[in-house]
Amino acid sequence: MAGAGKKRAKREGRSRTAATAGSITGAVVDGGDGNESQDGAEGASATQSKGDKLELDEGVYKRHASLSSGIFYISPHPIVHTLHIRMEIQAYRSFNKATNEEKYLMPTALVQRKGWNTQGQSIAMLVNSYKITNWPVKKVHQYDVLVGSGIEKRALIKKVWHSKTVKTHLGGTSAGWLFDGNKLAWAQQDLPMGSTGEVVIWVDLDREEGITPREGRENRFRVVIRKTGVVDLSAIREYLDGNLQFDPTILQGINFLDHLMRETPSQKYTTIKQSFFKKGEHRYPLGGGVEAFKGVYQSIRPTEGRSLTVNVDVSNGVFWTPSTIDICVKNLVGCNDAHALVARFTPKPDQQGTETSEYKELRRLKRVGFFVRHRGAQNNTKLYRIEGFTRYNMTALTYRFDVRDKVTKTVYETNVKDYFLKKYQISLRHPNLPLVKAGRSGMFPMELCTIAENQRYPFKLGPEQTASMIKFAVTRPPQRMAHIQEGINMLSWADDPVLKQYGVSISPTMTTTNARLLPEPTIQFKGATITGTVKSGKWNIQNKKFLRPNPAPLKSWGVLVFAQVPPNNQHRRYPKTDIYNYRAAQNASKTVIDSFIRTFVNTYISHGGIVENKSPFVQYASKTVDIPENVNSVYQGACNQVKSRCQILMIIVDRKLSWLYLRIKRTTDTVLGVVSQCCYIDHVIRNKPEYSSNVAMKFNAKLGGTTSAIAGRSSEPPLNGQFPVPTIVIGADVSHGAAGQVQASTAAITVSLDRFASRYGAICNTNGVKLEMITTENIQGATIRLTKRWIETYREYPQHVYYFRDGVSEGQYQQVLDQEIRDLKAGFRKEWPNWHASRLYSLIFSNAKLMVSQPKFVVTIASKRHHIRFFAPGNKPSYAYEDGNPKPGTLVERDVTHPYEFDFYLCSHKAIQGTARPVHYHVILDEAGVDVNSFQRTIFHHCYSYMRSCTAVSLYPAVYYAHLASNRCRAHMPSDQEPLERETDTTSTEKSVAVLPLLPVGDSRGKNNAGCWDTMWFI
Repeated sequence: MAGAGKKRAKREGRSRTAATAGSITGAVVDGGDGNESQDGAEGASATQSKGDKLELDEGVYKRHASLSSGIFYISPHPIVHTLHIRMEIQAYRSFNKATNEEKYLMPTALVQRKGWNTQGQSIAMLVNSYKITNWPVKKVHQYDVLVGSGIEKRALIKKVWHSKTVKTHLGGTSAGWLFDGNKLAWAQQDLPMGSTGEVVIWVDLDREEGITPREGRENRFRVVIRKTGVVDLSAIREYLDGNLQFDPTILQGINFLDHLMRETPSQKYTTIKQSFFKKGEHRYPLGGGVEAFKGVYQSIRPTEGRSLTVNVDVSNGVFWTPSTIDICVKNLVGCNDAHALVARFTPKPDQQGTETSEYKELRRLKRVGFFVRHRGAQNNTKLYRIEGFTRYNMTALTYRFDVRDKVTKTVYETNVKDYFLKKYQISLRHPNLPLVKAGRSGMFPMELCTIAENQRYPFKLGPEQTASMIKFAVTRPPQRMAHIQEGINMLSWADDPVLKQYGVSISPTMTTTNARLLPEPTIQFKGATITGTVKSGKWNIQNKKFLRPNPAPLKSWGVLVFAQVPPNNQHRRYPKTDIYNYRAAQNASKTVIDSFIRTFVNTYISHGGIVENKSPFVQYASKTVDIPENVNSVYQGACNQVKSRCQILMIIVDRKLSWLYLRIKRTTDTVLGVVSQCCYIDHVIRNKPEYSSNVAMKFNAKLGGTTSAIAGRSSEPPLNGQFPVPTIVIGADVSHGAAGQVQASTAAITVSLDRFASRYGAICNTNGVKLEMITTENIQGATIRLTKRWIETYREYPQHVYYFRDGVSEGQYQQVLDQEIRDLKAGFRKEWPNWHASRLYSLIFSNAKLMVSQPKFVVTIASKRHHIRFFAPGNKPSYAYEDGNPKPGTLVERDVTHPYEFDFYLCSHKAIQGTARPVHYHVILDEAGVDVNSFQRTIFHHCYSYMRSCTAVSLYPAVYYAHLASNRCRAHMPSDQEPLERETDTTSTEKSVAVLPLLPVGDSRGKNNAGCWDTMWFI
């Protein structure tokens, strides 16, 4: 016993040094699954979207906080943790594309868990997490590997490493070697280094493949292996047991286990980050030459309950359809005829020397792999890469080259078409198409090149592709569980030879966790409340009056009609460019539009809206003028009708055209400074009261009213919601350009404008290019301006600030504190240096309630980019829906959360389709000392106060609004801020783009400085 105690004391008392750059590596974290649409059916592509959000300037992926210290003290007291560990090891990976180097940096201390929620009903839920029942606690040796000169591509590095020569030198599979595919290797054995401190192996790939070495073109590589240290896996158990603080040894150990888990699947399947896809799986065509199919995602993580677990989920991948390149190109540009395709590639006579938009689409195919299959090469397995395409006028007919006849030794000139006819007896069907360029390997006709399967499509999907992807990806819980089980069978942990060799055992059964179902809120309307019936996450507002109607009577407003109604109201679709009405249908349109306006006005009044002018100015868009002029014309008409500034515009459009919507919003938001509401003609024709109620909610919010609020400590005005002291809520989100484009990022800040955090204002601006942290100017400018409005309204300072941040990766939590929160506090101190001086404030406002210090911050990260899902047990319990989805208010704090920090998963909505995706909330700063029950209840209940619907939403509204504003403000981009295409070749340098500020929301003509900036213009 004494000896064991000494050993443990020595282990606990040791100090460890931080990992040096490049000493720990790993795979890039999957950016998100997107298996559902909004609130149950959102997103689309599992492996292609949000991960791009983490890419920063200068070719560096930054997913970590900076390392502040290299030495850490290990406390002898159990359960005392001053450092924090993220749920996934990949969150700390930093990859520099220029140097091809990876490194991991240490996390830092965050808020510790205070306790568990005790409200509501205790329930049991299944989570897609699998406990690791046994893992090695021995030491593993870590090595640095250098193949060639260090600039070789990863595919070549892997090929050299897995060669027979290397395996023979390293003792074969019995030594248990693992390789990360780049720089690091691990083994159970201690490889003798010799006097030089390294092992050198020469590998000749030509000899291994039985090929005669080519003169002057050696295929020979030098492999240098150096020992870098030892990974002590026993430290992971000590950390989970509370006997050891988190330090670099634990980080290295989890990183090793992550590679251990991926070693066998990565050799058997197509690997994309942490997802694996079989070849030959059932494929779902999305159009445009791409397809989707399902794979499996797995990630190892330390979790609450002193466990290591594996999160397994469905992963939906988007890939190029394996077909001949000519067919792929036809699908890509939407043209089925080869002759028409040639015409599309050919520029007009006055545009010679330029590339057509269809030809530019071919850039997407750069670096896509293909096989060449023609006579003499039927079994050719060599993979070529598309380096580009010849110009439209360089085809199999026009490109000529010299050929040496092997029999006669004569040289003759021919073209590509004749060459293939003579040599292979192949008559090309489409000789007028451009040729495929494959670098040094030459050029090939499109129709003879077949795209290899399982090649990821990394670009943003189009609207129709996205709709198809959602149909494919959305699955109800039973089907999702079945797909997860298929993934478990793919991974086959029990038969994995590498896991067996290291003694890793994983339970094949989903974890059952002790969850809670929180009590539903009471929704406050004017003179009425709704309670009890909202447990389904949906309620009816018929015969309910809005809590706060529009403060100024609706007097000056206009209606602009961009759509026509054919006779008998048989709505039909028109060509994309036909958005204007025709005179022949104007009479029918007038009848329908007038009827809808009457229904809307009556509905709005029934909800408490104050409408002074029931006959707004109505105008039908003219085909002879552009969209902005039509919008400006109806605006002026509304102003002139009642000799007063227009308050709001209703614009009726024929269909959901994003370009039309953005042009309308750009004009109303930034030129006229007036809020607007778009309505679709289909709904106008149907003229249902439910639709008018929905439009009325948006109208009321944009005009300054409030739909409802959560009844808190008092049901009588002024309502305090659930906040014990005056509190403002801030939401923040950053939106980035589409994949494959270099475009300015946009940051959106929302700030609550009332005591119960129902109304919000939003301010947006550009935020660099792919820059995730919000700049000092953006965060201070927006929050100070909107906070002033709150202070002016209530004549007091807020005592608490709740800051909800969306869109950051786990390794960037400390950056949020070090940059954004630091800037917020500095901005408050600078703007209100005498915040604590009651005398100064009392001089400004009489009868003011005064505080004595700067506000206390509570900072929470809200994320939906994770793979945790809840499933009801098989006996269909009453606390879940029939389809297995959890009911709103389902809270999970155990088994899948952080071992020690304050985080939880909350499902606050009812999934419309698919499997509900809970939101992961992680509190990273708590200066106010919030109560666990109160804080989690506040988040859940406020999801019922979303201003524009009668349903609970999945995400806290402050963040939800920030996300809406961040996407909406794309319409405010300067006209010359056009996105640039990014080169897909990793060796090329990205094009730069000048980042200009957004056009401000408000009246740009200077006639009304207030404009609509402080309204809910974004909903």
